[in-house]
Amino acid sequence: MVPTQHTEIERKFDVPHDAVVPDLSRLPGVHAVGPTSTHHLAADYWDTRRVDLARHHFSLRRRTGGTDAGWHLKIGAGVDARAEHACELGDGPAPPDALVALVRDVVGEHPLYVVARVDTRRDETPLLDRSGAVLARFCDDLVVSDTPAVDGSPPATVAPGRPDPTLPTTTRWREWEIELADGGRDLLAATSSALIESGALGAAFPSKLAHALGDRLDCSTPSPLPGRARDRHRTSTTDVLRSRLRTQVDALEAQERGVHAGHPSAIHDMRVAARRLRAALRTFEPVLEKGSTKACRRELRWLGRVLGTARDAQVLRERLTAELEALPGSLDLRSPTARISAHLQTTAGAGQEAAAAATTSARYEHLLDDLERFIAHPPTRPEASTRATVLVPGLLSRDADRFLRAARRARRALPPQRDVALHETRKHAKQLRYSAESASAVRGKSARRVVKGATRVQESLGDHQDAVVALELLRRLRAEARTAGEDATPYDALTGLEVAAAAVAVAAYERQLRRLRKLW
Repeated sequence: MVPTQHTEIERKFDVPHDAVVPDLSRLPGVHAVGPTSTHHLAADYWDTRRVDLARHHFSLRRRTGGTDAGWHLKIGAGVDARAEHACELGDGPAPPDALVALVRDVVGEHPLYVVARVDTRRDETPLLDRSGAVLARFCDDLVVSDTPAVDGSPPATVAPGRPDPTLPTTTRWREWEIELADGGRDLLAATSSALIESGALGAAFPSKLAHALGDRLDCSTPSPLPGRARDRHRTSTTDVLRSRLRTQVDALEAQERGVHAGHPSAIHDMRVAARRLRAALRTFEPVLEKGSTKACRRELRWLGRVLGTARDAQVLRERLTAELEALPGSLDLRSPTARISAHLQTTAGAGQEAAAAATTSARYEHLLDDLERFIAHPPTRPEASTRATVLVPGLLSRDADRFLRAARRARRALPPQRDVALHETRKHAKQLRYSAESASAVRGKSARRVVKGATRVQESLGDHQDAVVALELLRRLRAEARTAGEDATPYDALTGLEVAAAAVAVAAYERQLRRLRKLW
């Protein structure tokens, strides 16, 4: 089924139920108005549970009644304009593949559901020129919408293509609409003036779907935080939290297709987004209801671990391959190269499959649903309404104190516990970095200095942890090689490189730690 395409140019107006339609025959260029016809239109709007299409100014509907029954995909195309792709109704209830293909980059692999049902009684009046050609169509619509809990119940309770019967929301309104046919924008402007003089107001929502979703759509898209320092006093702590979560959930979803395809950069970026989400929930925990972050943090930890299996194997493979190439040519490296490559290739492959499976699972869908609910209605305590400039610095200091205590414990630790302690310090440095990223919206340069310092500490300790992990793997593979009667010398050489690398990383960490401490 090949969609037809055209661009519609129209304006919508909110009007009270008792508004009187003005005499449109007096508009410039209009010779007469045609007979009014009444239509009963029933439209099901399809979207993801997180209303991704609506948030990106798309609408996908199945409409019956009127003169253009069928499937319609509308995409914003400039001021007063929308590109419309249309297909016939067909036999099945699901959207046509041809239209779904056009929105795949927006919705990814997420299933589509009916998120709103809109019933309209439309009185349509054509505006005609002297030849009888239609210049525009004026529509007087009485609208009733029913919406399911698009950010509510778990997927298992809702059949695709059917509204969720729980928590329905019914909204009623009247609107006027003028859509151009053969007329020009001067007619659109003149009609708009006449309608406004009759008591109409420019529509508060760009579409019936947006009107039906109302606050649910607004709550899913936090307003951007002020960029100017003088405006930051208007930002609440809740605003900072919602903005941070929205950005990272979007980053998570942006990598889904790449993870499915096994792209290393996508796996890395999704893992980072999951970590940033966990960090935000932990940083803002003092202003959230007790226990409200537990489920999301647990599931984000699960996602991070699944993604980490593939990512860590990729990093380790690159590291050991480079070190093998640096070893003296006098060593026979064929056997260790093959053994190391086979082990890490198998691990990375299994990890990529697990990551792809995880991001198409019901568990992942539930996690995203929980995060969307958190963004729409964060379970904050009253103090979260306090200005972020007052409260957020204390949250950042809390994470800084945790990091500094971890660093002191690592300094006192003795081998082999010190490697574990340094790894814990790295986790706290990462938490501090992400906390400072959140705070940069209200703390500006001072927070960005913390981000820079914590990042350097994290990277140094990351190099150390990579060496520790590599050493553990080399010990295992060396034992396997000895059992197989192979020469263990290359493994000893690689072990020496990793021991040296770990020492260099610790020295770098201690230098960066001294610099970071000066910020407190």
